[in-house]
Amino acid sequence: MEKVFFPLDEELGLLPSNLAPRQHEHLVHLACFMPFDKVAQMMQEMVSVQTHEETVRRLTEQAGIWVEAAQIAEGEVDAAPEPENAQLLERCVFSADGAMISLVHKQWVGTRTVAIGSPQEKLNAQGAREIHVGKLSYFSRLADASTFTNLAAVEMQRRKVKEAKQVCAVMDGADWRQLFTNRHRPDALRILDFPHAAEHATKLLEALEQAGMHFPPHMLSRCLHLLKHRGPRPLLHMADRLGSDQAQ
Repeated sequence: MEKVFFPLDEELGLLPSNLAPRQHEHLVHLACFMPFDKVAQMMQEMVSVQTHEETVRRLTEQAGIWVEAAQIAEGEVDAAPEPENAQLLERCVFSADGAMISLVHKQWVGTRTVAIGSPQEKLNAQGAREIHVGKLSYFSRLADASTFTNLAAVEMQRRKVKEAKQVCAVMDGADWRQLFTNRHRPDALRILDFPHAAEHATKLLEALEQAGMHFPPHMLSRCLHLLKHRGPRPLLHMADRLGSDQAQ
């Protein structure tokens, strides 16, 4: 028997599957948080719908293709100008980074993500003020740096990063991350996050030791304490006292 098309399907918004639209939506949402075989079990237990792991995989991957195509199309359209009376964000922070993930057949690929949020001051248990970032949203893609920078425009526009009054970019100093910031908010205050700064400081001390310098015990801990509590200036003063070869 051949498949036929019913105009009423389109009018009711029915998707090309045996599931009702709401069931299809539940299936895809669940598949974003758990393995496909578990989704099939949960659909049976929660809404009494029988489905299979491969069906869950096919419908979820198809939904991902549709969403990605819509985001690409949206990102290619210049954002409409904001109304004059539009309320601008006071402060915004974003952070881009990359990670390696494992696919089937032991294949490793690089993904990239940008997180966008709003910084807020809160009091900790000791009554001291700390900065916490809330209202977070994320945009991820398995893409090269240039493609990711272009595709991320859709989320940067949705969060109105360009319209925010104050913006900071907290991330590593890799070249592609600087180009990402140049593209989306070149005037952002650029902050090297502490874990990456500590990694660079560790490599610098190791290189100096290999060059023949001798440091007192716990030199790395001392440097990191200064870096965290007093900023980079004391370490830069220490670097200024090095010889030209060592400074290089």
